[in-house]
Amino acid sequence: MAGAIVKRFQGAARTRRRPGLGALALLALFAAMLPGQLAVGQTSPTAPQQSGPQQSGPQQPRPQQPGPQQPAAPATPAAEAPAPPASPSVDEATRISAEARARLLASARVVFDREKVRLAEIETVLARRNHTGAQLDDLRSQLATSTAALQGALGPLTQRANAAKALLDQLGPKPDEKKDGPETAEAAAERENRQHNYSEISDTARIGHALLLQANQLAETVSGERRSQFTHALFDHTWSIFSPELWSFVATAAPSNLKALVTIGSDWLSALQERIADRRMLPFGLSLVALGLVWLARRFLLRRLHARIISYNAPGQLRRAVSGLFVTVSDTAAVALGCWLLYLGLDGSGLTPASVDPLIRSVLQAIVAVTLMRGLIVALLAPNTPQWRILAIPDQTAGPVARALTAAVGLVVAGWALGEVLEASGGDRATATALDAVINAGVALVLVRMLRRMRDGVDCEEQSLGPYIPAGGAATGVWRLGAWILAFLILAATAAGFIPLANFLINQTLWTLTLLAVLKLLLVMVDEGIDQAFGDNSRMSLAMQTTVGVRKRSLQQLGVVLAGVLRITLIALAALLALAPFGIQSTDFIGSVRNVFFGLSVAGFNISPVSILWGLALLVVGVIVTRAFQGWLQQKFLPATNLDSGLRNSITTATGYLGVFIVVAATLANFGLSLDRIAIVAGALSVGIGFGLQSIVNNFVSGLILLWDRSISVGDWIVVGAEQGYVKRISVRATEIQTFERASIIVPNSTLVSGTVKNWLRNNRTGRIAITVGTGFQKNPQVVADLLLKCANAHPDVLREPKPTVLFSNFTTTTQEYDLRCFSDVEAMSRIRSDLNYRIFAALTEAGIYATPGPALSEVRLLLPEDLQRAIGERAAPAGRTAGAATPGQPATDS
Repeated sequence: MAGAIVKRFQGAARTRRRPGLGALALLALFAAMLPGQLAVGQTSPTAPQQSGPQQSGPQQPRPQQPGPQQPAAPATPAAEAPAPPASPSVDEATRISAEARARLLASARVVFDREKVRLAEIETVLARRNHTGAQLDDLRSQLATSTAALQGALGPLTQRANAAKALLDQLGPKPDEKKDGPETAEAAAERENRQHNYSEISDTARIGHALLLQANQLAETVSGERRSQFTHALFDHTWSIFSPELWSFVATAAPSNLKALVTIGSDWLSALQERIADRRMLPFGLSLVALGLVWLARRFLLRRLHARIISYNAPGQLRRAVSGLFVTVSDTAAVALGCWLLYLGLDGSGLTPASVDPLIRSVLQAIVAVTLMRGLIVALLAPNTPQWRILAIPDQTAGPVARALTAAVGLVVAGWALGEVLEASGGDRATATALDAVINAGVALVLVRMLRRMRDGVDCEEQSLGPYIPAGGAATGVWRLGAWILAFLILAATAAGFIPLANFLINQTLWTLTLLAVLKLLLVMVDEGIDQAFGDNSRMSLAMQTTVGVRKRSLQQLGVVLAGVLRITLIALAALLALAPFGIQSTDFIGSVRNVFFGLSVAGFNISPVSILWGLALLVVGVIVTRAFQGWLQQKFLPATNLDSGLRNSITTATGYLGVFIVVAATLANFGLSLDRIAIVAGALSVGIGFGLQSIVNNFVSGLILLWDRSISVGDWIVVGAEQGYVKRISVRATEIQTFERASIIVPNSTLVSGTVKNWLRNNRTGRIAITVGTGFQKNPQVVADLLLKCANAHPDVLREPKPTVLFSNFTTTTQEYDLRCFSDVEAMSRIRSDLNYRIFAALTEAGIYATPGPALSEVRLLLPEDLQRAIGERAAPAGRTAGAATPGQPATDS
């Protein structure tokens, strides 16, 4: 391959040597011609500024130069054209670019060859079996280094390949000789050169991508073997806690183990006596003095500070979390400092031999671990100070839970320290297994006792009232159920002989609870701290509102977003730490993130978080710029013109659509999606648009039509069916209409385009008012018409042109109807009509045409014959005299 590459470079050098020689020949010819031209110019008699003596003397022999240079003197255009000296610079740039490309390819090939050898060695090692954890960690580290080197070499290659591909695509496909004719020699040479450059870079990049894939596969193999070893170690079956064989082995090995411990103790005492005899105990004495000072500071200063903090009566969540974290960290730091000083004193005095050093380290670490766990338990549960409790649990539950967790932590740490002692003394496996089994059973029994002692505030004297169901009992029940399941699994695994599984369950539970405790404190601090910092009356909020001019709502939104980002970050870190005991290390996570960060290939496009972030940033900035330009148009520029509000809104909306289209196109171009590919996707989606998205596209196109022809504009008074009102906004999908009752009506744009719409303000603001007036029979109708015209002409808002008119529209033998028609501003028509009605009524009443307001009462008379009337009167007279008269013995009645 190296020989082929050298031949390629030699062929490229030969193809570039010819135009370079031609350019050098032209340059030599130009240099030879230039002195002759200068000489001719100097001997020219037409030079206005040259005198006779300057032309004589040395200038005489120059016209006797050879013939080919004589006609070159009048050829002034050749001397003025700067084209010939430009060729060497182009050739030089081509040569420099080729050399840079060659260096890039050479360096990439060196990296690829080195990593290829390394990957082959790793693959050979992995072909063997029974790898230790340290070996797998070393292989993982080598693979991470190899992956980083390959990615570093592929980055510039990928960029150069993309650039070469873009240059090649600019020439387009090779033309068809039958249809378009043969391609020119210059275009063919340029195409061949660009194709050669692209092929050379892309072939090298393919080798790097293949090696990167191999590295990822090997890393997956290493991870799979680690998971296999972890699973095998986790489910390793040993002795059961009830196995007589186990305790028989323990009893047999007990004397030797005790002898080893006694030996270690006696050796350490002997070393101590020697150090005392040699007077080499000064470091240990100084460490004891420092330890005493630390103990005094912790005993008096920290305790007094803690008591002062706890004396606060009504602390908030933020104060509780900060105080709890401060108390935990300060107390743990003091204990850790004391343990560190003690170890320094022992080590400085030579009291940490190889057999005792692990034992001392484990004991000191156990003390620090117990202090930390106890501090977190007190910070969250606060069994003695309920007002400082962060977790919302009752007092009767906080005490047993805190004591049980403290006992469980103590047992686990004690078991770990004793295990280190056994390992330092060379203890056997059976004794270590028995120790783990006893510790596991003890932790499970402590957990069961805690669950049985937990109470939800049920008093004994209230048992007769029925069971008490507290608020939040579902969450408490879930935690209790999980605790019971955990205790059962620990006891079952210990009894069945899966001691490593029980150990893992206990350790993982304590580790997870520790992470959850720290995470809870940090989340409370983040939520409450940001809430108070971005609150309405906080100092920072007021300062930003007054100095920067940020709105209160924007500050609240910023606080919510910031809190959300911090919460996600903390939760992700806690999850990563919680998965560490399962064999998932941070290098795995970082490597996966790096692979994703480096880029994912989807349908031929390399999409990475970097490009996504850049695209989102471009989109956000573009939208902000578009909205700012829209605001400038709407508030500054367009109001200074004579355009009406509807046209101004159309211009503003169209500008927004155009800006968003340009921004989206630029964002997609950042991802490598050009408009022609988008058109292909749009064509593929045309079937779906034809069925499911037809109405949406129809409304969108209708909205563009409304903005273009301006048949309906913002601010127009339109009538659509039974609804009418003002157009408030024309969006992509629908138009918003505000009725006179201040209700908003959303009308699809397609309805406005295809339906019938009455627009009162389409052409002008003039509208006709028609008032129908009914009167009784009048002998002279012109009197009524004159009164109506007088009322219309007297109103100041009625237009004089066109003039008001009165039509005598209808009449009967008893009634007459008149139509008054006048013109006014459309938006004032209702008010003007009401005013005219008042004036017309008053004028007609004053003229006597309306005698009384409202219709007259009707009177009905019956005309009967005179003899019938006389008979009715005679009959009614005696009845009237006897009506109501009472007879003896009867009450009076009315007839």
